[in-house]
Amino acid sequence: VFGVVVAGTFALFMTGLSANFLTMRIFDRRPLVDIGLGGGAGTRRNFLIGIVCGGGAAALMLTAPLIAQTGHLAPRDNPGFAWSSLIFYLAVVFFGAAGEEMMFRGYAFQLLVEKIGPFATVLPVGVIFGLAHSFNPHVTVLAVLNTILWGVLLGYAFLRSHDLWLPIGLHYGWNAV
Repeated sequence: VFGVVVAGTFALFMTGLSANFLTMRIFDRRPLVDIGLGGGAGTRRNFLIGIVCGGGAAALMLTAPLIAQTGHLAPRDNPGFAWSSLIFYLAVVFFGAAGEEMMFRGYAFQLLVEKIGPFATVLPVGVIFGLAHSFNPHVTVLAVLNTILWGVLLGYAFLRSHDLWLPIGLHYGWNAV
């Protein structure tokens, strides 16, 4: 109904949600929120900080081509622009970011941190995260290296915040911008 991107994003989100839910229920008999999806003021704060920092980092990356005049912004009077499309796009991007974070920084990641340590977990998972994005359209080696570094940063963000909302916010902010 909505196309390949929405179907892929929905599948990604459901895969992350299902995999974490099932493994946590089977192996630890714990609720899904225990992977860092709980609520509260601290989690909202982490999510908002993530959106601002992730979006800010992406915006900063866009300034170099604008300053060098090798890139440009689309005109504001774009007749194809619709607020409903933007809101729909932002919702799709959120579910994609949340799904990827559950897959890459969810239960398995947290179990590895506990069993083999943070450094032995964050770096390899960051590399896998980057390589998983190597099949994206128009990807380059530089883009994969950047995504590996971003994956390491997202892993570190989880370690600092002890919840998934900071990495989800960072990921969402970056993708949204």
